[in-house]
Amino acid sequence: MSYSPRILTGGTADYDGIRSAAGLDSDALSDTTILSAAFLPGVEARVIKNFPGYASLGTDDNLLLRSAVTKITAAVSIATLLKSETSLEYKYTRDQENQIKALLDSASVELALITVDDSDIIAPGMFGLAGPTRTRKAENEWIYETVFLGGFGY
Repeated sequence: MSYSPRILTGGTADYDGIRSAAGLDSDALSDTTILSAAFLPGVEARVIKNFPGYASLGTDDNLLLRSAVTKITAAVSIATLLKSETSLEYKYTRDQENQIKALLDSASVELALITVDDSDIIAPGMFGLAGPTRTRKAENEWIYETVFLGGFGY
């Protein structure tokens, strides 16, 4: 079953925006990957659930919504694609963790700026990415830490 985006309807141009925000090329993040359930469809479903009147937003609000969905999808892409295929450890660096947090923070601001009719507002939701679990050795014992990569409510 093929997914037809409901917010990012611009096709390849929108997918290039996701790749650009994530800092990934089309080899690392293909259109097919973007359209797989864990990426754009999941992000759009969550946003639509919280903004049921998304289809009737004005031009400026629609642009904010599209930008936020692009940034959230990029953050999900970074967190998912850079996870090691052979273990539960993540391969991304502190810079990439900061990039994910910046993308989610920026998307949060954009979603907060959207003007909606009060009847369209659903209880606040939250997007967040937790992980990675990192291990380090401190005086002959292993310490496991979970790094919170950021999140936002709207």
